[in-house]
Parts: sequence; structure tokens; C-alpha cells
Amino acid sequence: MQARIISKRNKLYIVISYKDEFDNIKKKWFSTGLDDTKQNRKYAHSLQEEKLREFENTYKFMERGSADILFADFLEQWLDRAKTNLQVSTYATYEGQISQIAKYFRERKITLLDLQPFDIANFYAYLQKQGKSSQLCEHYHVNIRKALQTALKAGLIPFNPADRIDRPKSPKHIAKFYNREQLEKLFSCIENDDYAYIYKITAYYGLRRSEMVGIKWSNVDFKNNMITLNHTVVQTKFKGKSIIIAKEL
Repeated sequence: MQARIISKRNKLYIVISYKDEFDNIKKKWFSTGLDDTKQNRKYAHSLQEEKLREFENTYKFMERGSADILFADFLEQWLDRAKTNLQVSTYATYEGQISQIAKYFRERKITLLDLQPFDIANFYAYLQKQGKSSQLCEHYHVNIRKALQTALKAGLIPFNPADRIDRPKSPKHIAKFYNREQLEKLFSCIENDDYAYIYKITAYYGLRRSEMVGIKWSNVDFKNNMITLNHTVVQTKFKGKSIIIAKEL
């Protein structure tokens, strides 16, 4: 699969060449909306890579009969195609969510083409009856919509069913904070704790857990009394196993 910039009637286009399911060479044209100038060509080349990655994530679903697959199978294929553009921690989260969504829709044998807005709404109602939170429903909705948007761009469905229902909304989060008196009491209680310094730094600077755990000695500037946050460490589940992921920001 290749992409190149072509000028036609003094307008720049991104043209992607690929092979269909019969091994025939096909071309897909995308308008950049730019006039053919030296400056615009540089910008078009930056768009070219982005458009190629986007097309790579959708072209697999453009094969004949793809819309007849189960929605559950489509979700799993979509996640597999999107894997290369996701952080490991993000993919692990998506994988867990997609497996739960796919399980529900596979049991009902709903195909991608037959999926209707009320099917998705029924799924959220089912989750809530199972005691799941509105926040979880909202997370599921984000991935369902993304996957269906890919199908829409590939021409497999006439509209995105997820856009025709009310998006689940999480209750507004009201954060609670310790006041000075409470913090002093906390510090007094943990004075002899091996991790007291961790609790104190977290409280003083309002750090996330991933930021606190990710601090290295090289991040601490004793001369200027500064801590640089450019490294995080998170724990997540990937393919059923608990893993630790460290990354630079």
C-alpha cells in the first residue's frame, strides 16, 4: 500500500494505491483542498502519512461482504487494526472493553449492517441492570462509536447508529480535598511509615499515582529545588496478565 501526492487542475490530491480481495490494484483519491504551490506541497506530504495510516485502518473492511459479519467480529477486527496506533496501556483498556461488548452482541447474533440505535441503547440498559456505572457505559460508547465511524468511512453502513442515541453521561464528579488540619493529622499518623515521603510528595504537589511512581533521581534537581515530571509508570492488564508499563511523556 502506497500513498503519493498528485496535482490535478492545480489542486493537490492524496492518492493511495492498494490491492483488493482479488489482488487487483485499486486507487483511492482524497482531496486536500490545497492549491498546488511549493508551500502547500510540503504540508500535503505531512497529511499524506496521516491519511495513509487512517486508510490502513479501514481498507480491510472494504472487502465485499464485510458488512455481513457479526458486529462483534467487526469490533475485534477494528481493535486489531487500531492496535499499532495505540499505547500498550490504552490498547489493554480497549481490549477489556471490546471483549465485553463483543460478548453481548455475539450472543444476539447482530450483524454490522443490521445494527440499530436501539440495539446499542438496549446494551447500555442491560449494563445498568447488571449494576454497571454510567461512567463505564460512557467508556463503552466511545469505543462503539469509534468502531462504527470506521465502518461508515469505509462505506459499509449508511450512518453511525451510535450518533442516533443519547450518549450515556457520568454523574458530575465533585472532588474532595484534605484541609491543612487534616493533612497535618495524616502526616502525624504516617510519620514512621516506610512510604511516608511518597504520601507527603503526593499531597504537596497533587501528583497522580503514575507520576509519583515514575519519578527518578534524574528528575530531581536539588540545586534549584525542582522536580521534573517526564516519566510515568502504570499497572494494567494485558491479555489476562498484570503488567507494568513505564513511558516517557
